[in-house]
Amino acid sequence: MDTNQTPAVSQAASTESDREEWLGAMAEHAKYEAFRNRIRNFLLNLDTMRESLQINSRIAGPDTELGKAMVVLSDEMFDKTRKMDKGVTVLNKIYAEVDLRKPLIEAHLELGAGSAVGSLAETQVALDHLKQFRIGNTLLKRMWDSLLACSRRGHLYLRMARSQVP
Repeated sequence: MDTNQTPAVSQAASTESDREEWLGAMAEHAKYEAFRNRIRNFLLNLDTMRESLQINSRIAGPDTELGKAMVVLSDEMFDKTRKMDKGVTVLNKIYAEVDLRKPLIEAHLELGAGSAVGSLAETQVALDHLKQFRIGNTLLKRMWDSLLACSRRGHLYLRMARSQVP
């Protein structure tokens, strides 16, 4: 009798684990919604800062330490902003897929989302999209932190350049 109950207990634990994972992911999903616009504005501001670094590096002189540091940082910011922009595009596609499949997943997990019950295969695809979203969101946060560090260095270099202007 124990062998007959084990799969049911295991499946119930798995469903509970899936529910917790889903609710956590939906919290991330909601944060990302607000984060998306902030990212877009931040990337635009970084492009402006990058242009300022290029101009100030020419003013400081390409042979000075500050001028060289500004050029290197400008190039680094260019690469990182492009990668983040591509990452946002990919994550937005996954985000849209998660939104489309949300009722299906919630019905599967019995979270009261209505009557949108699909096949197990459809639900698995939806859960896979959710996992991709969580992984992508984690990577995006790392890129964000890296760009914030670039921004701080950029502000420092620009302050240094301003203090050297006669």
